[in-house]
Amino acid sequence: MLYDVTLPGIDPPVHKCPQRRCPGTFSGLYTEKDKAAWDAVVERGDPDAVKNYLNKAARVQDVDHDPTCPLRCLPPVLIARCSNEELEAQMNKVRAIIDNC
Repeated sequence: MLYDVTLPGIDPPVHKCPQRRCPGTFSGLYTEKDKAAWDAVVERGDPDAVKNYLNKAARVQDVDHDPTCPLRCLPPVLIARCSNEELEAQMNKVRAIIDNC
């Protein structure tokens, strides 16, 4: 996970949840390494590991999703780096692992 470090005069990029009715926004820089860390957790298929990753990601960068937003169970790195098709595929993977998403 990459933590935000803001240099004077340079703001980190702001990302918005792509769901139409979701007000979720957050800022941060995310790399392919961050995405690979998520992919490794999902590939293990362990519900507790997925929930722990999501909780850790929420502590670092909280995204104020609408409670009905289908992307609320995805970490910010995916919303920042993935296309809508990739987000849908990731959401399907998460739903297969944990029930309440």
